[in-house]
Amino acid sequence: MRWDRSSGVLDVLEMIIAYVPARGGSKEILRKNLIRVGDESLVVRTIRASLDAKLIDSTWVSTDDSEILSLAARSGAESGYRRPSQLAGDESSIVDGLLHFLEWYQANHHSEPDAIVVLQPTSPFRDGPLIDGAIKRFVDRGVPSLFSVSKVNQHPREMIVWGEYEQDWSRLPGWNQKQGQRQSYEQNLYFINGSIFIVKPAFVRTSHELISPGLSEPFEIPKEFALEIDSSFDLLQARQLEGGVR
Repeated sequence: MRWDRSSGVLDVLEMIIAYVPARGGSKEILRKNLIRVGDESLVVRTIRASLDAKLIDSTWVSTDDSEILSLAARSGAESGYRRPSQLAGDESSIVDGLLHFLEWYQANHHSEPDAIVVLQPTSPFRDGPLIDGAIKRFVDRGVPSLFSVSKVNQHPREMIVWGEYEQDWSRLPGWNQKQGQRQSYEQNLYFINGSIFIVKPAFVRTSHELISPGLSEPFEIPKEFALEIDSSFDLLQARQLEGGVR
């Protein structure tokens, strides 16, 4: 690994790879992974962050798209793997693609990584030091899975479920009128921001999930690193924030 092992921090994990799921299609934003924030596309920003992480040994982009494959190779990612088209549709899951990649990796490298860091291109502001911090926590805690979270902006007690008609609405289940004052809100509410997932291969194969209650550990990251681009509004926010995050 590219790390000073004299500290003994990471002796238990000899191979850590980054897995970047970046299919060519997308629903709301056309060819989203190639959209630029600042001077670079989302997929290139993620590759750069991965390469900047000192604890990641190699970076692999999983895509069905020739343009993304070529761009990834020019940006320093490993080459040789291409995701099959049947695992690149709107209904395809990250886990299905990851399991296919692990089978390919084992068949072609005759080995298996000790851990996989899943980095979605839709999180443009995470960087190498943040990824390294998550890996260190993953190792220190000895968990099979770790995922990044951030504190919520809106409290669930301020949310409603709105039906088809104007007056057809209700509060979320569990709302209590006596606990409705803002000053009584709990302080431990977080959301899964999708910026970083770290898993052991055996965990993914067994659970077919990236996280599982009771086994996976949350890793809090600052809100400014947690923006995830799923909509045109998210993209607008990201472009406005660019330059102000660091």
